[in-house]
Amino acid sequence: LDPNYAEAHWQLANLLVHLWAHRGVEFAADLDAALISARRAVDLDPNDSGAHTAMGYVLTNKREWDAARRSYDRALQLNPNDADAIADFAYFELVTGSPKECIADMTRAIRLNPFPPSWYFWVMGDAQFDLGQFGQAVETLQRRETYRTTSRKSLAAALAMLGRTDEAKEEAKGFLADNPEFRISHWLAQVPVRSQAVVQALADAYRLAGLPE
Repeated sequence: LDPNYAEAHWQLANLLVHLWAHRGVEFAADLDAALISARRAVDLDPNDSGAHTAMGYVLTNKREWDAARRSYDRALQLNPNDADAIADFAYFELVTGSPKECIADMTRAIRLNPFPPSWYFWVMGDAQFDLGQFGQAVETLQRRETYRTTSRKSLAAALAMLGRTDEAKEEAKGFLADNPEFRISHWLAQVPVRSQAVVQALADAYRLAGLPE
């Protein structure tokens, strides 16, 4: 109805990234379309921190690390108390190899938004996993705010690393009931993580939990 509404464009960009990342096969066109929407949002309202955050998220998934960092820096300069921008930047820190910093920033985001969306805890749990804090990751990923969402596959991985294989496989089954097209091979092709060692460690944990190749 309003083609010049910036937030509509950056919210669409976020949606398109999620479609690209979570469908069972690659949809490169979705990621390209997301970039177009994010650019349109920034052009329409260069002072909207949400637009720059969305741009950072798109560029992170395109593995354009330096450009993504600049977008997040601009978002946080415009609105340093934007909890979603801080949480999104925490995700960037996670995938670029700074899990401790990720946890610190995600903790700050949760303090600013005490009723956060489920993905805040998913990112926190993945950061704890990367640090080898598997017990803490399980506690985080079993929180009611995120349990039974897509983060369930991370919970399955953390349980597997603790040797709680039966529980891990049950969580993996629950995840697959909602995400039947998930394959580790597709996830490996899509996930924007800079360190291949980190990616392989998580993939190995998925395998221990019984997720399909």
